Amino acid sequence: MIFGDYNQGRVFKIENSQMHKEAGSRVRSVEFILLKGKNGLWFIEAKSSSPKSETSWDRYQEFIGEITEKFIHSFNMLCAWYLGRLSDYDEIGTDLKAITGKMADFVFVLVIRGHKMEWLLPLQEELRQKLKYHNSIWNSKIIVMNDEIAREYHLII
Repeated sequence: MIFGDYNQGRVFKIENSQMHKEAGSRVRSVEFILLKGKNGLWFIEAKSSSPKSETSWDRYQEFIGEITEKFIHSFNMLCAWYLGRLSDYDEIGTDLKAITGKMADFVFVLVIRGHKMEWLLPLQEELRQKLKYHNSIWNSKIIVMNDEIAREYHLII
């Protein structure tokens, strides 16, 4: 999947950022954070596949944990930056910098290439349950989509 040609002011490529490197090897991150629309801070994670709960329950739960960690660690890094605890090394887009926490809509997005439609909702519900505490505190949302839907959202080319 090739993600869109975004305005650089609206994107933060957190995964390969200096901020992420300095946070340490045990801190995980999503691919990037995108300012979608006026206030949407979308934390985008991309995967080429995912385990099925029917095939390997343990690996499925491990996968859910990994994705959850990436979302939360990335969210924490961005919040730490907003609070002045981390430097951005001019890596965060100017439009992203202008968003304040009060106006932001936090959306965690998992894009899985080639995933069948009927597999999306159960995975989304599992992530929603795992992040229920976060959703209730921050009013964040979870979206799981395949590459077909990601194209409709103009996330991938």
